[in-house]
Amino acid sequence: MPMNVKRGMVKSCGHLTKSYAEQEIYKHLKNLQIPFIYDRSISSDLVKPGGKKPLRFDFILFKQDGTKILIEHQGQQHFYEKKDPFYKEFGRVQKEITDKLKKDYCKKHGIPLYETFFNEDYISHVNSILLENGFLNAG
Repeated sequence: MPMNVKRGMVKSCGHLTKSYAEQEIYKHLKNLQIPFIYDRSISSDLVKPGGKKPLRFDFILFKQDGTKILIEHQGQQHFYEKKDPFYKEFGRVQKEITDKLKKDYCKKHGIPLYETFFNEDYISHVNSILLENGFLNAG
């Protein structure tokens, strides 16, 4: 078992298809029986320059009136530059290109986009998003 897993610094040695936080949000939405789709694109024309595959959003939630909201969980790679050139470039692309394209697309098309962050209580943040959008009742 890798040392960082043993120390509790990370929850996985990297063999998961989704981050620990995304898994927790996924389970939380399932437990609340919120209608959503995980890790999907919303448009074939939302593509990174030079890319072919449409960009994907972490969580697409469907409101009763037929509209949708999006939740993106922003992990460490969006904020910390690592010494490894691959991860450094990956983080830069995430921050400067991919995240911006998604935000601009949502703004242009009037689709609410919410972000949760690795360094916060993201489940509480998801709950506030759900409450704000009528998925949960106050009280």
